[in-house]
Amino acid sequence: MTHYVEAGNPDGEPVILLHDGAWGGYGLLSWEPVLPFLEERWRLLLPDMLGFGKSDKAVYLDRPPYWPRVRQVTAFARELDLHNFHVVGTSFGGSVALRGAASREWNARTITSIGGGGGPWRSAEGIDALTELIPGREFIRDVVGMLVSDPDSFPTHIDNRLAASMIPGHYACLASLRLRHPGASDSRPEDPYPADLVGLNNVYAIEMDSDRIMNAGWSDELRRIAPNVNAISMSGAHSPNLENPSETAAVLESIFTAQSEKL
Repeated sequence: MTHYVEAGNPDGEPVILLHDGAWGGYGLLSWEPVLPFLEERWRLLLPDMLGFGKSDKAVYLDRPPYWPRVRQVTAFARELDLHNFHVVGTSFGGSVALRGAASREWNARTITSIGGGGGPWRSAEGIDALTELIPGREFIRDVVGMLVSDPDSFPTHIDNRLAASMIPGHYACLASLRLRHPGASDSRPEDPYPADLVGLNNVYAIEMDSDRIMNAGWSDELRRIAPNVNAISMSGAHSPNLENPSETAAVLESIFTAQSEKL
């Protein structure tokens, strides 16, 4: 079961907004600040991805974490009979968006990642900070400190994320992704990503200049392999959807509008 929140103009072009994958993430938590700036024109759909929020606490241990969520978005769009929609993801949601673009499963007009590289180019600091869960509000504050420049400006966000991190099944879903057989080899199946983005001109990668979770220049590395990807630079920390919602909405609207005008 996929839980989602719908907002905005019911007659507008659909926009699926995918949340981050930090502890306690869910759709409305990531995107509520942006909604007032987009709701007049666009139909906004905020699903909770598998393992998060009020959606099913399901995990697949035989595949990377992106693919079940890509298929979830595919089924979600089909169930709502969405056509020519836009997809935007922040952080892990951005990685899911890029993987969804690579899969070519979505009938999407644009696919945009904010601070998610599809797996590669994550900083060691970001991986360490978002791997182990330590109970308590102070740890969740530190997690939020990886997303924004001043976590103390987001007390309600911290409280809501802490509460969501305690939802039954959430911890098990995220922690189980680190399990591996002690005798298994370190070899991994060959992954064509990001070369499988080549040829897609409706994919956008937004890199923040003060991002602590992604390596600096990750969008350039992505474009080195898939030069058709459109790279955009913004000022600020990892999650501008939280810290600079009006600017984020303006950038997204320019993407949606430019691509729609090409049709």
